[in-house]
Amino acid sequence: MNWKFVFIPVLYLLISKMGWACSTIYCYNDEGVCQGGLRNLKTAILWSNDQNYLLEDINAENIIQGDWKSTAKCLIIPGGADLPYCKKLNGKGNQQIKDYVENGGVYIGFCAGGYYGGNFVDFDRGGDLEVLGERELAFFPGSVCGPILAPYVYNSDEGARIADVSWVDSNLYNVYFNGGGYFVDAHQYHNVTVLAKYTNSEFEQAAIVECYVGQGKAILTGIHPEYSAESLEVEIQEKKPGWKNLEENIVPKLLNRSHIKLFKEIIGRI
Repeated sequence: MNWKFVFIPVLYLLISKMGWACSTIYCYNDEGVCQGGLRNLKTAILWSNDQNYLLEDINAENIIQGDWKSTAKCLIIPGGADLPYCKKLNGKGNQQIKDYVENGGVYIGFCAGGYYGGNFVDFDRGGDLEVLGERELAFFPGSVCGPILAPYVYNSDEGARIADVSWVDSNLYNVYFNGGGYFVDAHQYHNVTVLAKYTNSEFEQAAIVECYVGQGKAILTGIHPEYSAESLEVEIQEKKPGWKNLEENIVPKLLNRSHIKLFKEIIGRI
């Protein structure tokens, strides 16, 4: 037998598999995740996926098992409600996520996922929807406080707004906002870089932060750059709660598509 004809294909297979290592973007999909937001997130990733990363859902059970870490390029926790995230991930799940990030992984949290990545959630303090409490991941060392631009209305776009944000390069972006927070005193922490600020809020609070954690990092955002005018037009056509607000105040300002550029800036940092 001519062994080179066996060795070379096997070597090629090994190299190919090594090339696919850490090539998957995992999107959390379990209790609490907004399914419409998840669809928007996946669409935005496909638009912005210049590196041809694989895209897969992952649930709490998968995260706890831990097998995903060897193939993950990043883990994204999308918008929704963070208390169910706590219910499913507290303890073993969050420890797997922390181990992954500390050893060089990347966590991205959008809105609820951004709150979830902070040390303390301070949501609607004193209001009917109040959520106050520490969080285990604590990638951002301080509090995530919101909603910053308008009161939040569950399962509705009545509280949606356009967030005007400035990126670190001073470019300005118009982005969908609904219930998100800001990162309190973000500039005071040595392991935190403020990537974007709300320019239509008092004191231009931090809208997106990058937190360095061990060998990895967490990018947390209070806004939704994954939402497009096209996706919101569907909600208008179906006359879902808050559709009039979308039609009059939100969709027209997303038509410049600057939010797509911002989303690419975020994904480009993984």
